[in-house]
Amino acid sequence: MATYKPTYPTQLEIDASNDEARRDIILAELKQALEGTLQMEETLKASFLEPECKLNSKQQASALKACKLEAKNKAAKLKEEIKLLQDKMKRADRFEYENYRKHAEDWFQKAAKVGTTSGKSKLYLGNRQYVTAHALKDKDKEKRYLNAGVWSWGVNLAWIEGGIGARVTFEIKFEPSDEFSGFPGDSLDRMMMNPRMSAQQWLALCADFPGTLLWHDGEDRPTWFAKEVEAALAAGYHFVFGTTKKGDTKLTLETRA
Repeated sequence: MATYKPTYPTQLEIDASNDEARRDIILAELKQALEGTLQMEETLKASFLEPECKLNSKQQASALKACKLEAKNKAAKLKEEIKLLQDKMKRADRFEYENYRKHAEDWFQKAAKVGTTSGKSKLYLGNRQYVTAHALKDKDKEKRYLNAGVWSWGVNLAWIEGGIGARVTFEIKFEPSDEFSGFPGDSLDRMMMNPRMSAQQWLALCADFPGTLLWHDGEDRPTWFAKEVEAALAAGYHFVFGTTKKGDTKLTLETRA
């Protein structure tokens, strides 16, 4: 495999930009909600003019008083949220990118040096909860999985690319009988039939299994696990099947012939 050039720095820029876009959306929603509180009193007054309104003048006055107080409290809370978000946006300019970059570089190095630090040149992939349960069994295994306190896809990708550059073996930990921590339907059989599938073929396979380890149906996209595998396949890795000591299927991503 040729010298691998990491792509995670570009992804970190995208991550930071996405964060900024999300904040813009939240700010617009808060401002819209604030505008709504300013219209509460007028909306209530208009309802008094409707034929079905049964409130007398005293009851209407009481309702208006309560409405004004509720609107005032809601507006004050929303204004505070808007101010806090605007202050954060002023400070955020390059903070997200630099924060992501720092952690990404750290995880890139951890993955690249896993052979030295853990005794084996391998990293674990799979359902996060399932992988975590396996990795926490001893200190060396714990060094072979991603446990990022500050996470973005760019940070995740940096870890994968650190491993790719070092030509580590990616060991996929999975539970055969569970669609969320294992491979659903006939997906594993299809992988066995085409172990050297391309990244594009892999994503096409994943799309056939929404709501599983392979595809996030709510957002209609590959899961983060699927994207990890995609990155490895795109870099020249392929699936290798074997058998565990217990007789179960063993699956890795390797670069050897």
